[in-house]
Amino acid sequence: MKKLSFVITLLILIIAVGVAVYYFSTRAERRQYALTQAAHDGDLIAVERLFASGAKLDATPGDQNHFGEPALLEAASEGHDDIILFFLDHGANINTTDNCRNTALNCAVIKGHPSIVQLLLSRGADPNIWGEGYPLWNAKERGDLRMIELLEAHGAKELITPGK
Repeated sequence: MKKLSFVITLLILIIAVGVAVYYFSTRAERRQYALTQAAHDGDLIAVERLFASGAKLDATPGDQNHFGEPALLEAASEGHDDIILFFLDHGANINTTDNCRNTALNCAVIKGHPSIVQLLLSRGADPNIWGEGYPLWNAKERGDLRMIELLEAHGAKELITPGK
């Protein structure tokens, strides 16, 4: 009888540990998705709160089946310079990429946010990282002369294929 009681107690303990691990791992993942959503929405207060609660600035929320965007890229795509400044001032990698190898700079070029492009370039973003095209190629595709000038002034090159 004591052996059965011990086995039941052990099983309950194993289940409890498993539930706790699952809860805390999914909680961290929810926090990462929430950070990306707050960056998308331009909600600086939520970004600050999530960062203070442990959300990672350079993390890409998701797992092997579901991918989110790094929060910096969402802020750049939506044109939220205050969010970008917060991330960079708190140590985010300016050249972090998504699963298509886009950077925040490329996202800002694609979406047509020249003030974000200027901010990122002034903070040291690499203008020659391949993603869905190079930033200069995307600016030319948009016909955006201001962005073309900005990018070229910061060393963007006419690159044909990745890595050249």
